[in-house]
Amino acid sequence: MNETRFDARMRDHAATLAYPPTPDIAGRVWARLSAGPQRRPQRALLASVVAVLILCLVLSAVPETRALMLRVLRIGVVQIVAPEPTPTPHVTVPSPRPAAASATPRPTPKPVQAALFPFMGKTTLDAARKSAPFSIPLPSLPADLGQPDLVFIQRQFDEAVVVVLIWMDPSDTTRARLSLHLLSKNVLAQKFAPRVIVKTTVDGHPGVWAEGEYPFVLRSGDIEVRRIVDGNTLIWVRDGITYRLESRMTLDEARKVAESLR
Repeated sequence: MNETRFDARMRDHAATLAYPPTPDIAGRVWARLSAGPQRRPQRALLASVVAVLILCLVLSAVPETRALMLRVLRIGVVQIVAPEPTPTPHVTVPSPRPAAASATPRPTPKPVQAALFPFMGKTTLDAARKSAPFSIPLPSLPADLGQPDLVFIQRQFDEAVVVVLIWMDPSDTTRARLSLHLLSKNVLAQKFAPRVIVKTTVDGHPGVWAEGEYPFVLRSGDIEVRRIVDGNTLIWVRDGITYRLESRMTLDEARKVAESLR
């Protein structure tokens, strides 16, 4: 085919044009593949998280909702399911008898029936002190208290030990005057819906005061102990041990008894 004058002019003109360099498309694709998947901002998820946070802040501003959200309080190994703790003590019901009675001779009690408290692990104080992995102090108040009438030690395994000390009412051996629980780690105790919850301290250690009737269940494997005294409870933690003092005392009286442990 003969080349026309137009074709020749176009060929000569094209030879004088400067073409841009061919881009390295394959190199760019390989670099992106080697860098892994690109992380893109998940705006929808971020917006959802912000919305949830705002909702929580709004709900926490409502007293009723805040009380419901904070209804589980933990002190040591004890979980208390109750309304929000009260920061200052409430007026308590006076004890039917003084906590620190005068040092008068203790009446000779009638035989104590352990069947009143069908707990496993009935033992003596000396045996419990030899077996427990922690010391077992006794309160020196009230002055006429003396040693416990009943002692129980319960063990599911070495790290979960419960010691229960019970002092009976000298005038009525069918009723407990005072009980003291010593709970080691890995033991779970639950207290449900006491009437009043007050944060307090015992010798500078954190504590909680609970008033009113409530069910109490202590579990560690197959261990189960229920409330012994129908009254109030002082709970505090010291040296890794959780103490529960059940009595019909006031907060001030119970705190003095707790601080007298030796």
